[in-house]
Parts: sequence; structure tokens; C-alpha cells
Amino acid sequence: MNTHSIELDGYYARSRGSSTIHLGTAGSHGNEQLQVTQGKGWEGLTIQVVFHPSKVAVHLPANGLLDVPWEATAQPLSMMQGRIVFQGFDQDRLVNSTDLAYTVASHSPALGRDEEPYTPGIVEGVLNQMAADKDAILQAAQQTGQAKEAAAASANQAAGSAANAQQSAGAANTSAGQASASASQAAGSAAAAGEALTQVQTAGQEAQQKVKDAETEALDKIAAAAPALPAVSSDAAWQSVTVKLDGTGYNLAALAPIEATIRPTVTGNPAVCENSAAWGLQGLKIYGKSVQNGTPSPESPVPIVSAGEGGSVELNVTGANLLDISGFSSGFANGVSVENQNGVLVYNGQMQEGINISVNIAGSYSNRNPLFTLLPGTYYVKDVRIVNMISGVGYQDAAFTLDSPFPVTWVTSKQFLESTVFANNLFYPMLNVGASALPWQPYVSQSLPLSTPSGLSGVPVTSGGNYVDSAGQQRICDVVDQNGVKKYTKKVIFDGSDDEKWMIQAVGDGSTNRAYIQISDLYYDTTNNSANFLCDRFKAEVISGGTEPDVAVVYSNRSNLFFYNNITGDIASWRNWLAQNPISVLYPTTEIVTTPLSDEEIAAYRALQTYSGTTVVSTAEPVAGLEVSYVIDGNKYRESIDKRLAALEAAQTGI
Repeated sequence: MNTHSIELDGYYARSRGSSTIHLGTAGSHGNEQLQVTQGKGWEGLTIQVVFHPSKVAVHLPANGLLDVPWEATAQPLSMMQGRIVFQGFDQDRLVNSTDLAYTVASHSPALGRDEEPYTPGIVEGVLNQMAADKDAILQAAQQTGQAKEAAAASANQAAGSAANAQQSAGAANTSAGQASASASQAAGSAAAAGEALTQVQTAGQEAQQKVKDAETEALDKIAAAAPALPAVSSDAAWQSVTVKLDGTGYNLAALAPIEATIRPTVTGNPAVCENSAAWGLQGLKIYGKSVQNGTPSPESPVPIVSAGEGGSVELNVTGANLLDISGFSSGFANGVSVENQNGVLVYNGQMQEGINISVNIAGSYSNRNPLFTLLPGTYYVKDVRIVNMISGVGYQDAAFTLDSPFPVTWVTSKQFLESTVFANNLFYPMLNVGASALPWQPYVSQSLPLSTPSGLSGVPVTSGGNYVDSAGQQRICDVVDQNGVKKYTKKVIFDGSDDEKWMIQAVGDGSTNRAYIQISDLYYDTTNNSANFLCDRFKAEVISGGTEPDVAVVYSNRSNLFFYNNITGDIASWRNWLAQNPISVLYPTTEIVTTPLSDEEIAAYRALQTYSGTTVVSTAEPVAGLEVSYVIDGNKYRESIDKRLAALEAAQTGI
């Protein structure tokens, strides 16, 4: 164990021997401790230690020896990134220290299995309850006159009985955890839900009876064996409380590897991670998309627009609240002042008669440049009004569903009836995904721009796609993940140059020609005997009748791309036309190319994490969708299962 001595003196936090402390390597845990001395100005204060950028806060034990939490060393950190802040407080005082820098070294990929502890916050509650239960039993035992008599009779018997009593008390006092484990077992099957509920009720009754049966014997023997009872130490806090994939519920016996936790995968854009823990993302993929707005023709081309054509795709990770009002401080309109206090709006004053409040929080009435854009989906907005002044549509305190992207150009204060009086009234602006309002949370976010120099395309296909959207449409898409950008599509431009090996034929009565060229790496769907592609000057079809002009189709040897036209009847004229009217074709390819991400992008990618409660992952522009794997918060997952089971029981009993 490596111990680093820290002294708190005045407003300063100093490391003895160096201005920066080094906390090992990324992903390592259980090896570093801080020995903190409370110097001048810190005597008698309760100390909270906050590690940044993970923002994990832990309580400093009375002896000043603190195990460094695993979150603080989960990722490589430079001295400019890693910071520790000490906060001391009592009923009358609050002291914040200066930053103490720390580093975490990077390393090459390890081949062993990472076994990071799972959400220590959950464990703390359970362990605190265990400690409280043990203290209550000890106190009761000391008040029992039979304690000395039983202890004198047999020390060995007392120690054994104490262990049994602790086990019985633990079983009784953790009956809620056992019941929740039963509920978790039922989570995977609606058919088992009723049985799980019965087990919950039975477990509670049995637990109560165990308490009564064990009380008499336990209370008169525990006092004598008190030294044999293990203390709830900081080491125990590393034991993982987790819901397992096999449905066995909670485990306090040993460290549980991250692989043993529930890690669901959600899709969509936005992708909503419910009951998420404050943990690193377990997997993230971005699937490209290409669209054409209209039907192309040789005279009127329709561009093929793909995600990321600007050179990058911006990825956003937020908490439940999607509305950032940090740029607004205060405003006044129509007799009412509105002040922003850490995301909460404070109203004061009285509205003038016949006039609504119209305090600009972001944007303005005349603004036409989007502040942000909501992608298609269902949302709920509360305590503010969001407006698209391009279309004149706005929403306030309501759920709304969008079928197309919605640019938000103006955010204003709520509208109220005239003469409404405000005296420090608090409002909690919230914009969340879903048809109902979620509990307010402050806006938090992470962002990651990923380089896409050739765009992130996706071609609609009838089968064989690597992504299926919510409407059931399959696509073969380019994909970005931590391994790099994988190009499953290819874009070619035909401009009549000499290296293009064109052939031309007359068809039907000779009024229509077809020029064709071979594309050797074109993906052909053998299931449907067709090829899917997009073209900017010809309508892409699966099959052609042979005489319809302005159509492009693939058949014959499954790699020839035919363009039916009435433009010309010879190759020279066709090449001349292409030189003036180049054709763009986007198609799925059999030659998949992977471009690795930069070291900086990989580091930023791995630093992304979910927030406690609800996490929303989205892109700033429409893509086919996202695929996100994350770690569930065991407590929140259990609560959600309990609620579902309670609703099921109520429905079955007709309550």
C-alpha cells in the first residue's frame, strides 16, 4: 500500500515532499492511501475529499487515513487534469482548500480481466445499516442482565452464539435485500413475477420471526463476545453490492468483477440509459446515415447527404436534463425579474396587466440560428418555454412529439396570467426525453468530437444491414467505435475520365440507351437478388423494365451498374456528358476499411461515463442511431423492478 502524507494548513492542501502526488496507473485500485493531517484552521471539522475530474466525494475517516476511491484512478490523468479538493465544515464554518494536483499514469492494454468495484455508493448504505444494526444489538445486550451469566458459562459458546446471532440478525435486518434479490430474479420473466412477490412477503414474515426467536438467546450472549464481532471497516466497503446477470441478486461475499453486473445495451438517437450508475461507458457505437430529399434526374440532381460530412461528428452525453441555461444570469421584463441560481430560476415582482413575461434566457425573438436541435422523438419541457422562431412553434409545461428535427432558437421564461405576484418563487427548468416530466436535475454534459474525414454514411437495404432503426429500416452503415472508423460504404464519382471502362447498348426500340460499368467491390444481396445504392442523378432501382430512362440498376453479373438514359448512343458522347454532369454513387462495399482513432480521441472516448440516474447519449446531427452499453445502478434497478412488480400485483388483485 502506498501512503501519501497530506497536510491541511489554512486554505492550502500540501503534499509532503512534492507539489504533485502520483496515484499509480489507470485502472489500478486498492493500492493508494492518503494520510491527511488537519492543521491550522481545520481542527475539529468534518472533512469531505473530492477528486476531479471524476467528481467523486468521500468522507475522511477520523484517523485521517483515506483509501483512494477507484474512480479517481480509472483513467490516465496529467497534473493539469487530476485535482483533489478538501472541504471542511461544521455547523458554523465551511473551508475549501486549494487544489492539490495528482497524476495517474497510462499503460498499454492489459490482457487480464479488470475487476473494478461496483458503485461504492450502494455499498455504503448497506454497510451503514449493518453497522447500525450491530450497534443496536450490542446496546440491547448490554442492557440485558443475563449477559454476564451467559458469558461466564462458556466463552466459546458465547463466541459461537455471537457469530450465529450476528448471522441471524444480519439475515433479518437485510431481509429487504433478500426480498429485492427475489424481485431481481423475477426481472427477466413476467411469468415469474407473481411467485417473486410471494417470496418477498414470505421472506419478510420469516425474517421477523427469526428476530423474535434469536433475540432472547442473542442478547444475553453478544455482550460477552463483543470483541469477536468484526468491525465494519473501509476494507469491507470494497465488497461489491451488485445485481448479477444470472439473477442471483445481491452479493456481499467478495469483490464482483464488472462482467458480473447488469450491462444493458440501448439504441436510438438519442439513446436513453435508464437507472445508470456513475460509471464509464461499456460500449459505444455510432452508425452513419445518408439521405436524399427528392427524386433525382439527370437534369436535376439530388445530393446525397451523409452524417459527418463536415469532417467530424459531435457526440453529447448529458444527464436527464437536456437544457443548458448556464449562459443566462438574470433578466427583467414586464415588472418581473428572473435570476439564475445554479440552474434554478428565481422570480420576483408583479406582472403588468395584460402583458406576459418574456425574459430571454437564451436566443431571442428575432433569432433564426438554432441554439440546439432536438432530434425526432418525444420530450417533456417544464418551467420554461422553448420556441422555434423559424416555424413559430413553441412548447411550455407539456409533452410533445417531433417527427423531424426541431431547431430551438429561443428559450424564455414561463408565461403567467396578468398581475401574478412573485416573491422568491423557485422554478426548475427541465427538458427531458419521454412523455412525462422527470425529477429536476442540474444540466451536466460531456462532449466528444470524432473525426470523420470522409463522412459517416449509411445506405438503406432490404436485408443484411448492420443497424435497424425504430421504424424497422435496415441500413448498411459506417460505424465509429473505440477501435476506429469502419467504412462499410464507398462513394465514387464518374466524370467520364479515361480510366473508367464504360460500355453502352441500345435497348428496346433504340430510343433508350444503357451505359454500364463494373464495380467489383459492390455488395450484392443474394437473399433478395438485388443491390442497394444511392445515386445523385439517376433514380436507384432494384430492377428495371429495360426501357424506362433516368433509372440506375444493378444486375447481370451482380457487379455491373447500368444507367438507362436517352442522352446519347455512343461512348464518346456519354463521356463528354459525364464530364459536364458527373454522377455520384454511394454503395455498400465488400472491402471494409478501418481507420484508427487518434490517441487523443481514444483517451477522450474511454473517459466518457454515464451519470447516476438517467443518461442521454446523442449526436448533434442525425445519424442512423447509437448503440450504448452501460452499467446499471443496482439500487435504482431494484427500485424500478419493485415498482413494476407492485404494479403487476395491483393489476392482478384489482387494486
